[in-house]
Amino acid sequence: MLTEAFTTLSPQLAARYHAVLARALIGSPELTTLHEHYLDYARLDAHLPRPVLAYFGYHATAEEVTFGDLDTIGNGLLIAQLVRDFLAIHDDIVDEDLDKFGTAPLPVRLSGQVDQKLNQHGKNLALYYGDFLIGVIFQLAANTGTYAPSVTRLIGDTIYVTQRGQLAELLTEKRKLRDTEVEDVLLVGERKAAHYCYGFPFALGATLAGHPPEMIDPVVSLLLVIGTLSQAVDDLVGAFPKVIKNDKDSLGEIANLRRTLPLVLLAHNTIQTDVIELLSAPTPLDEDGARRIREHLWDSDVPRLALILCQSKLDRVQSRLNKLPVGTATATYLNDLVHYRLTTNINCLARALVAEPPRNAP
Repeated sequence: MLTEAFTTLSPQLAARYHAVLARALIGSPELTTLHEHYLDYARLDAHLPRPVLAYFGYHATAEEVTFGDLDTIGNGLLIAQLVRDFLAIHDDIVDEDLDKFGTAPLPVRLSGQVDQKLNQHGKNLALYYGDFLIGVIFQLAANTGTYAPSVTRLIGDTIYVTQRGQLAELLTEKRKLRDTEVEDVLLVGERKAAHYCYGFPFALGATLAGHPPEMIDPVVSLLLVIGTLSQAVDDLVGAFPKVIKNDKDSLGEIANLRRTLPLVLLAHNTIQTDVIELLSAPTPLDEDGARRIREHLWDSDVPRLALILCQSKLDRVQSRLNKLPVGTATATYLNDLVHYRLTTNINCLARALVAEPPRNAP
């Protein structure tokens, strides 16, 4: 179902999204150059998984879906994508990533450097442009008819909990890495990512369809678990881009010693003096220091410990999947989603550990 949705539904949603953005941005011609960069950035997400998930939230109780009823539903589902863009832009600024999905993030684009480097001017522009998009989000929410108050509240709650998670993550950076626990990382991941990537899109679609809370809440609860685990897997993908898959490289997170699952596990499970010194050094680390930590990550016990943790949580997710109060279409999509986002990547890590065992692990 996931492949069918991405093949059939995603192009329709993408076309609608770009049309909606074009209309929303036309009233600010003085920002045309910024709009052009942003629209190029927005097109990078070809599948639009959040509006797709919102679509299945809308059709949560359906046995079948046709993917041909977007005109009837309207543009409310697209709010999930715009919220994603707004939050992703801020995340790119803080993480100082130079590459995501094989191209430059918006702050790098707006830096205007021929060597594709990030500068303060680009970060400033991206920051305020992300905030500008908040206005567009609420303009779209106002056009959702009788559900506008509920949608507006849902957006507000989502931004509230997401930025609460982002701020908590930054506050932990004032503590030593060793003083951060794995559960702290998972809680931050739930708040800063799982809500807006998983719980919110489904709840948005279900709200626009008028589904009752007793149907929505159990699905959102499990989606938050799925999203939290997905964030942990993303941490591993970014830490080991050549090992799991090469579409995300989070060297910037390592350089800034962000409280990711791999770095926290390393801090608790290393006795190597040079590693401990790097993990306690002022940030940002230089590129050589960041790459040395990445090498230590793979050669330590971190990959094995991360695999045990992720596999355990995945088993619990799978045990709950088929007990949700949803129809066949949404149940099939959620099973496919778990397989694509979680099972495939976790299995990839397991195979890599067999093929290339860490040198310094017990």
